[in-house]
Amino acid sequence: MVTYDGETTNLVLVSKWGCDGSTGHSQYKQNASSENLSDSYLFLSSVVPLQLHLEKDSKTILWQNPRPSSPRICRPIRFQFKKETLEVANTEVQYFEGQIRMLLPIEVTVLLTIIDGKICKALTTTSSAQRCYFCGATPKEMNNLVMTKEKEVNFKSFSFGLSTLHAWI
Repeated sequence: MVTYDGETTNLVLVSKWGCDGSTGHSQYKQNASSENLSDSYLFLSSVVPLQLHLEKDSKTILWQNPRPSSPRICRPIRFQFKKETLEVANTEVQYFEGQIRMLLPIEVTVLLTIIDGKICKALTTTSSAQRCYFCGATPKEMNNLVMTKEKEVNFKSFSFGLSTLHAWI
């Protein structure tokens, strides 16, 4: 669930998936661990994310795949060293349709921790990049451990990760 324009809603990720076989690969002088296994055939299943939108309003698109047919965003799901046959294709489709039916709603947590001092200063309204964004201690105050322990801590700023300011590096 996310808050968007003051309302709490779920996000919906629309994706496409498919499978295809590839044959005629060169055979190299490497033996497989099993006689039944050969890398001359490959059957691949993959997925492509297409769009992320709000559940309550599918017209509010938060992200749109700019190149839905590009292999850059296509992600392999499963490789099989099998020849593409009708039986293999039907088995794969049945398998993935079963997996899709078993999908449960998930909660994804994304943390804002890859930031530098300027961004952290702006988000915590700290007056200087040299000040601690947890308690506001100046470099001079950081050497006084008694004073530092008594400072009021902004617990919301913990979500930005830990800086090395108090580590005296």
